Amino acid sequence: MFLMKPKRPLVVATFAMTVDGKVTTKNLSPVDFTSREDKLHLFRQRALADAVLIGHTSLKRDNVRLGLPAEMQESRVKRGRSRCPLRVIVSNEGRIDHRLKIFQSDVSPIIIFSSKRMPQKYQRALKKKATLHLSDTKNGSRRHAANIAQ
Repeated sequence: MFLMKPKRPLVVATFAMTVDGKVTTKNLSPVDFTSREDKLHLFRQRALADAVLIGHTSLKRDNVRLGLPAEMQESRVKRGRSRCPLRVIVSNEGRIDHRLKIFQSDVSPIIIFSSKRMPQKYQRALKKKATLHLSDTKNGSRRHAANIAQ
């Protein structure tokens, strides 16, 4: 018996959440990991991925780079992969600050899915740092990202 290759990509989601179902504090600041092992688990999951997806609101609140520790980057390279997975940002309005930490790191390409409602000044700033995919409809960025994955 042999395993058939799936026709669609394998998607794995890793979510971080406190027992009360929150991911931020009352004043909307991010919560740090409860243990070193929890953070390592997140990095291990990320190291297996081809891409890491983050919504604009989470990116803005957490201001993360979405990279990997050096030893995990080296391991990926030894397996013939890129140093880090692609970084994908989804935003309906596209008002993404080009000064966020994710744009200060060049560990892997960044792809942004948004709508054509993204203001021109944001488009100009972000085109220098990421590949933009802008759709015509409000919810088109989510639909477009899903179609790219198929």
